[in-house]
Parts: sequence; structure tokens; C-alpha cells
Amino acid sequence: KRTKHFVGCYETVYNLSNKGVKRFMVIGSKDSKLVYLGKDVSFTGTIESPHNLYLAGEVNGEVRSKQNSYILSGAHLRATITSENIQIVGLVEGDVSVQNQIMISPNARVFGNLTCQSLQLDEGSIFCGNLSISREYSSTQTP
Repeated sequence: KRTKHFVGCYETVYNLSNKGVKRFMVIGSKDSKLVYLGKDVSFTGTIESPHNLYLAGEVNGEVRSKQNSYILSGAHLRATITSENIQIVGLVEGDVSVQNQIMISPNARVFGNLTCQSLQLDEGSIFCGNLSISREYSSTQTP
């Protein structure tokens, strides 16, 4: 584990490849344009980023992105999620609020309330919850 401090943000890298495990997590840095959580990584707490989020692991808590969020295949989130847009391919258990569009891909499963301006629900996906379509968005809005 190595940690670097930048003004206003942190970068933490877990690289266990020397033990034969290829998983890592990068959270923020002034130079990074994305945040990635590896598929074998489990995280509890709040992930907050001004950049795009790519989540392939397990998250328990809260996820906030000022850009786009991608919940990748195999990901399992038990979290409240806020983002500009989101594409879900994995499993989400929790409320999702976005400024624009929620895309739920085939084989994705979503159990929770959704708040957005546009919803794309692909054939083969599962959504169980309440849906609120709104032209106005507030990050403090409760679905």
C-alpha cells in the first residue's frame, strides 16, 4: 500500500501483484481522470470523485461522482449512488440519483429507487423499485 497526498485529494494504490493477485484500487489524484475499483476488491465507506468511476468490485456505503459512473459486470454495490450519468451492468442494491440518464444493461439487476431525467432499461435486465423522472435535479433530492 502506498499513499500520496495532493492538495484536496488523495491517491491510494493497493497492488498485490507480487503475491500473485492482480487487483488494485485507485482513488483520486490531481492527474487521474477516472477512479477504478478492481473486481476482487471490497470497499466499505464513501467513494467520492470529481472523475468517472469504474466499479467492478464490492462497495458498501455511498458512491458520489461528478461525472459518469460505470457499474461493471460482476460488481455488487449495496450503496446510495449519485452521479451525472450511470451505466449498470452488475448488481446494485440501493437508491440511484443522476442528473441525466440511467442505463440498465442486459443481465444487470437493480433493487432500489431511481431518480433521473432519462431511463434506458434493456431487455433481460431486472429493476425492482420506484422510478422518478424529473427535468430538474438536485444532489440533495431524495428519491
